[in-house]
Amino acid sequence: MDLRAIAADVPDFSAYPTFDELTASTRELAAEFPHLVRVRTVGSSSSGDDIECLTIGDGSRSAVVYAVPNSNEPIGTLTIEYLARRLCEDASLRAELDFTWHFVKAVDPDGLRLNEAWLKPPITLTKYHRHFFREAMAEEADLNFPIRYKTLAFDRPPPETRALMSVIDDAEPDFCYALHNAEIGGTFYYVSHECGPIHAVLQEVPSWFGLHLSTEPATNPGDVLLAPGISLVSSVTGIYDFLADNGVPDPATTAVLAGHGGLISDYLRRYRTFCLLPEVSPFDDPRSCDPAPSSLTRREVLAACVEVLAASATLAERFAEFEQDLRLDTRLHRAVRHTLEMYGFMAAQQRDALAAIEDGDELATVAEWHRIILFRGTMQRLRGMYVRMLDLDLAAHPPGEAAARLAGHREEAAAEFEAEAARLERDVPEPPPIRSAVGTQVCAGLAAAEYVRDHQPRRKPRRHRAGGRACPGGTMM
Repeated sequence: MDLRAIAADVPDFSAYPTFDELTASTRELAAEFPHLVRVRTVGSSSSGDDIECLTIGDGSRSAVVYAVPNSNEPIGTLTIEYLARRLCEDASLRAELDFTWHFVKAVDPDGLRLNEAWLKPPITLTKYHRHFFREAMAEEADLNFPIRYKTLAFDRPPPETRALMSVIDDAEPDFCYALHNAEIGGTFYYVSHECGPIHAVLQEVPSWFGLHLSTEPATNPGDVLLAPGISLVSSVTGIYDFLADNGVPDPATTAVLAGHGGLISDYLRRYRTFCLLPEVSPFDDPRSCDPAPSSLTRREVLAACVEVLAASATLAERFAEFEQDLRLDTRLHRAVRHTLEMYGFMAAQQRDALAAIEDGDELATVAEWHRIILFRGTMQRLRGMYVRMLDLDLAAHPPGEAAARLAGHREEAAAEFEAEAARLERDVPEPPPIRSAVGTQVCAGLAAAEYVRDHQPRRKPRRHRAGGRACPGGTMM
């Protein structure tokens, strides 16, 4: 497989597709290639949109590829758009890889709809933050699989997770590609197993598109680095054990684990699936991988991160004052409440790290310094959702004292948002072309599929179990 040629073939994109545009594209592809494409509905979103699985080919191995695992992560929709058409048009590539491909273009349609206001050009960091939405963990599609582990028990998967479970259980995949996005920084990867033969290509691919491999990615508790930019994929069981080993009495009650289920990695263990999870940044920043010394010490960097996240405590205090005045129980409301809890947990982690640092007088690298920018961006995401939540609720409020209080809070938060937006626009480079992130996901995914073909043992032929229902333009699998 000539990955370089495929990289050159990835087209330019000016915008991300909406959910309705994705659905229309699926219909067009199924009509154009009826002998190759099967489409079925595998579930419905919480608000009633069909979640569809697009199946291509009949190879001896099985791959599940899904996009929009988090509401604000649309890069994978274009990755699937490209891969699905390329596989239909390129019989030699289908035969060479020898997979049956199962694509879910948007596993969270409702969340994608809540981000649609920033998907079209001009796409700027401020526009992204102003119209940003990311669901609470309890509503995240690939973070709510049933799980029972020590004091942790969960069996309430939301409909989006149930749809993804249906695809996985039918496909029993050899390979799963979970198309995530990072944000401000560089590209990095999570893998389910050691995969030394493709470390080099995964590390190199971002550079083909002018992107940078992050040497200081944002990590989860207990992450294990295999090589620069490549870590073992997180699992709820691993996070639980890490917290327990570090003195947390009952990890199941912490903000990072309470109220939600297992990760995709936890669920895929039953099938021994190789999983690749790319974190490709739409706002690539070369400083996130710069090993040169910065002008700040490590202690000063940690102190700055603590200061940035301290703003979440101020927002949490305001939120507690007026939450009883909110009239609507929306995904935005639930997301703001959960995010405030999570950022409180993150702030505590940074304070603990600051108190325990032993090499604090050493100069931080530029990559370590860049975490300040990363945390500033995460805080701005929260401010954007906070203002949107208040706008939505104010529209449902009759005039009165409660509405006046909410309006005051809204104006205060909006002013803080605008001030930080101007600073971030100065401090963060212009985003690269969309094709850069899409191409990186395309090539990394194909390299991983080739690795699975060559290095993962072939399982016995599976009995095909097709769930769901057929959709127009396709046939039941």
